[in-house]
Amino acid sequence: MKRVTSSAYNIEKVCDVNQISRQIVSGQLDLETAFIQLKQLNAKASPYTNVQLTAAATLSAPFFSIMFGGNVYDAIGAGVATIFAFTFSLYVEKFIRIPFMTAFAGALVFGLIAQFWARYSGFPSTADLVIAGAVMPFVPGIALTNAVRDIMTNHINSGMSKMFESLLVTLALGAGTSVALVLMN
Repeated sequence: MKRVTSSAYNIEKVCDVNQISRQIVSGQLDLETAFIQLKQLNAKASPYTNVQLTAAATLSAPFFSIMFGGNVYDAIGAGVATIFAFTFSLYVEKFIRIPFMTAFAGALVFGLIAQFWARYSGFPSTADLVIAGAVMPFVPGIALTNAVRDIMTNHINSGMSKMFESLLVTLALGAGTSVALVLMN
């Protein structure tokens, strides 16, 4: 067994590994060359920078807020809350490489900003709808989906570990938001 300290979903890397596997099976690559290519692939940097990840999260959050019944001001508040929360969670992740803690930190920030936005911005906005939009980029949807798929295909160990990690992150999001609400009341 090997401890996995961080997991990210890079579909491009999965496709590259699959291509190397196909080349081995077809006889186009020998094992030594394939091993070298796999080591190079493992050392390859993430395809997205933290700025790109933050921009994607910030652009998606307002649409989630509207989807949940919010107005334009809720959407703007969700975007503002997400840019600060996502940036802060990436900063926390540099020092504390625990997904539970980074999710908690992000939720605390977007929860506080949502409360400030709803109370002091002067716009007709609801903190709940700002939070609903801001939380969505943090939700571990892919991990949860993969966990369920693994369990259904009888990969119990990997499925249960991913399921538990996803549920802990979800719990951290709820805890961070709750702490923010308690602090603002």
